[in-house]
Amino acid sequence: MANNYVPVKDGDWQALNIALEDLFYAKGGVAEAKSPKVPTSKKGIPDKTQQKTIDGSDGAGTEGVPVIGVPNDLGNLDLYGRGNLQPDVGVPYTGRVHDTLAGQNIPSSYFLDLRAHNNDVHTRHITADWLIVHDNSSPWRTIGLTNVDETCDVDVAGPIAGGRDQVAAFTGPCWVHFFIIYRLDTNTVSALVSLSATAPTLPTGYEYFVRVGAAYLNSSEDITTGQQLGNVTWMSSWILVDAEPAVAETPESVTLAAAIPTTAIFMFGYFGLSSSVGSDTWMAVSSTFATTEEYINAFIPNSGAISGGVLHPTYFNLPVSEAQTIYWTVLIKHPHYSLQIKGWVDDI
Repeated sequence: MANNYVPVKDGDWQALNIALEDLFYAKGGVAEAKSPKVPTSKKGIPDKTQQKTIDGSDGAGTEGVPVIGVPNDLGNLDLYGRGNLQPDVGVPYTGRVHDTLAGQNIPSSYFLDLRAHNNDVHTRHITADWLIVHDNSSPWRTIGLTNVDETCDVDVAGPIAGGRDQVAAFTGPCWVHFFIIYRLDTNTVSALVSLSATAPTLPTGYEYFVRVGAAYLNSSEDITTGQQLGNVTWMSSWILVDAEPAVAETPESVTLAAAIPTTAIFMFGYFGLSSSVGSDTWMAVSSTFATTEEYINAFIPNSGAISGGVLHPTYFNLPVSEAQTIYWTVLIKHPHYSLQIKGWVDDI
């Protein structure tokens, strides 16, 4: 068997792999290799366009010759085999179902430029340059979606694409979770909203989904959550205003059930005074009652008062060690302390 390879350049791993493969067949006296198993597409049907191979003489299609496919900027594959290149053969790889074990292990929460905002008090608008969705098989099968741009209305009864995953209306106040969903047989992308963060009821025909964020509905079932960029969401919530602890210099828990979802892994905001204490003091916030690391404290000088804000605010960013909970403590027991949550980092 003749060798037709072009010289292998530094860093050209594709050419090196081809050279080693040919050397194996030539030295071992092995018969011409059969076409390697190729990825499959919808419902396990082989995608014939991915079985295209080339030989080493003229680049014409020759069955049975191993090739390597490398994604290019056009959204297709360049095929390399026996030193020749047949570019842009029209093998689309965007949105392909990965049936190999490696494909099944692609993380389903991978995203690029994920964003969300409210079109109105009932509609969440979700966009992303790239999202990975998964099904419920074990291990998961995954699909990559590009240029996602979907809306979801919490008022639309379901289970239905673009609306709720249940017939009954959500009863606020409550947290809801938004998903991007995908239907393989019709190549349809949509959105869904659910009370569940892990197991939404998918509309008929949809198999693939991924959670992309959470939002808070008030008693009128209006969305009060603000902008989301990546896994960070902004929503201003006053937790303490002119508050007084039960005991000074002793950590005291306060619920954040209306400020961050159960899926939050970090929280950020400000603490300080909402009115004058009468003397200098200090205040601290922490993730747990007994912590030596996850806490922020600050000296707060007594100087005037403020209305509708935080006097001498101190910014904090803490891990959420206990779901929807934060601890606070102060030096002087007075009803003048404030705590404001500005947002959270979601576990998506």
